[in-house]
Amino acid sequence: MKGYTFKVLPVGSKPNNDAAKPQPVDDKDRPKPAAKPSSGGSTPTAQGAAATTPLNTGTATSTTGALASTGSSSAMPQLALAGGAAVVLGAGAVFVTRRRKAADRT
Repeated sequence: MKGYTFKVLPVGSKPNNDAAKPQPVDDKDRPKPAAKPSSGGSTPTAQGAAATTPLNTGTATSTTGALASTGSSSAMPQLALAGGAAVVLGAGAVFVTRRRKAADRT
């Protein structure tokens, strides 16, 4: 977290000129830039790669595995029906209660 120093001035006052100019900041939280590789550096590799295989070899590679499962659960239709039934039962209970109250007043 960074802290910013500021001063609340009364209405109508003008800040002095020094306050309006940017001040140098000692930013200890900012990460340092990565060191550049030496002139005899190696070719870039995929992150986490165990072998030192170059990235741009020009040959196609095969992939293995499967994509993550997305979408809704197979239980969604049953949950939707149960929720719809609860709404219908609640609406019916409100309707019956109001009708009985109206019948009692007459």
